[in-house]
Amino acid sequence: MEDIQEREDLLAGQEEKKYRWWLARDLMEMGIVLAVIAFVMVIYIPKSIWIEETEIEDQSHSQMQNISRILDFYEEFTGEKTEDAIWAIQLINAVRDSVVADSLFSDHPRMINLDDGEIEVTVPKSFIWMKPDRRLGENPLAKHIRYITTFDTTFGHLGVRKDTIEDKIFSVVVEDRSEDPDNSATWFMDTSFIRSDKLALFKASLDTFNSYYVGIADTSKSEHVEVVHYYDRFRPDESILNFPLGNERYIIRVDSESVVIKVHDRDYSERRYLLFTFDPYVKDDSISNGYPSWIH
Repeated sequence: MEDIQEREDLLAGQEEKKYRWWLARDLMEMGIVLAVIAFVMVIYIPKSIWIEETEIEDQSHSQMQNISRILDFYEEFTGEKTEDAIWAIQLINAVRDSVVADSLFSDHPRMINLDDGEIEVTVPKSFIWMKPDRRLGENPLAKHIRYITTFDTTFGHLGVRKDTIEDKIFSVVVEDRSEDPDNSATWFMDTSFIRSDKLALFKASLDTFNSYYVGIADTSKSEHVEVVHYYDRFRPDESILNFPLGNERYIIRVDSESVVIKVHDRDYSERRYLLFTFDPYVKDDSISNGYPSWIH
């Protein structure tokens, strides 16, 4: 009986050792998993917070610069400063629509009807220019279809695209008399391949004393891919006046000597995941007479 009892005690001890070993192994595995999770949190959570902080800072800077440009445009068009950014936005948008609708709108005092009232503006001639859209080929609208304004390049976002362009190529024959204009024996025919939209310029550039335009010997088609830079048009509205965090609007102060745009002086930080802090560096940002405080 004693042998049986000893054998049972031995087996029970072995089972208890196995249980403790399994428990220790499970706890160690759990510890490894928790350590990996903690490691990932320490690496990625602060990074995501930094990215979010940078995005808020960049967005705020962009909005403040757009407000500054709108107030600059308002002063340029009207000759007056204003703190009423909403009114300035409405006027600048109306001016942009007017110069696109009428290319002769600029360079002279004009009246704009806005909110049941009239205001006189003078838009610089440099505010608008037209650029042909070569995708339309010889369509007469190609010369007028793309209006580019300072408004678009100021508030738009620069983009790049690839257009497939089909050109008509003229084989232009010119009689070259440059060797001896008085001796016809030295004259010879020279052929140049000129794009259709460049033909008038080519003719105008000929030296009529040494060159004589004969005519077009042949016409062909050419197709190529052209990289085009363009601006996605962005129409500012009241939303740019709101600071990205909360519903507060930027502070705008205008006097006879300065125009100041700034953020409310308060703490925008907040706790994240108990251990981390979201704290964009924006409360001291300002723009004074077009000069941002964050650019040194």
